[in-house]
Amino acid sequence: MTLRHAATCLATLLAAAQCPSCKSCNEGEQHSHATTVRDAIAALPTTNGPDVVPAIAPPPTTPQPALLEGTNPTGCVGWSPTSGRVACVEGHWGHNVEGASWALVLRSASAHTAIDLAPGRDFPAAGAVTDDPLSEDKLKAAQRRLTGDSFVSIPAGVTLRTTKTELPGGASVTYDRTNTSAAGDNQAPTYRERIVVRFADTREVVLHTADNAATGDPGPDVRMYAIPGGPVVIYRRANIADEGQYEVEARAWVCDLAAGRCG
Repeated sequence: MTLRHAATCLATLLAAAQCPSCKSCNEGEQHSHATTVRDAIAALPTTNGPDVVPAIAPPPTTPQPALLEGTNPTGCVGWSPTSGRVACVEGHWGHNVEGASWALVLRSASAHTAIDLAPGRDFPAAGAVTDDPLSEDKLKAAQRRLTGDSFVSIPAGVTLRTTKTELPGGASVTYDRTNTSAAGDNQAPTYRERIVVRFADTREVVLHTADNAATGDPGPDVRMYAIPGGPVVIYRRANIADEGQYEVEARAWVCDLAAGRCG
């Protein structure tokens, strides 16, 4: 229906409404409405072309901020309420490291997908691992994936100390780190590490264990992300300095406390 057609119908209805004897009109009396209707139609605006339909402006939208900040993001950056996956930067990379990888991993308690972020070259030294810019094209591609999969920002991670931390629903996570050897000539001190999640039904899942990790001091960055309406995430990133080998390793574990599993 065009705008002029709709207006004509409206004018007819208004003319009939103004008739004092409309309820008892017979066919002869209905012609008394004609003048009113003709006058109303004649007063309608005309155009030289087809009826113009005004454009309807789309509702204002707030752009989703980029979740991958800087040139070398770290930690867990977002969560998709649709897929239930969490996006975290993971891998192991460094100097004299075989099979190195660095990726944005979209992870749930039962599955994961990796989006490559590796710069395609060897990091020159331990200190440069944190600061060396990643591929801008790969970061943009990863951000497009996050936007397309409806990832949203999550609360900042809370640093886990070497103690027991209570989780929602009666669960807990325990992080232990004990020195196993002192530093020596060209030898970093080593530590025994262990991260364990205990569910409400008393079952335990060992997320990480290492007997002689050359992680130095102050040690790994171990964080917990508690996502409202979503899973709990444990994230560990450590600098490893051994003779002739410098490496950063990072790993996330997503825990579905209701289902009693981590992955």
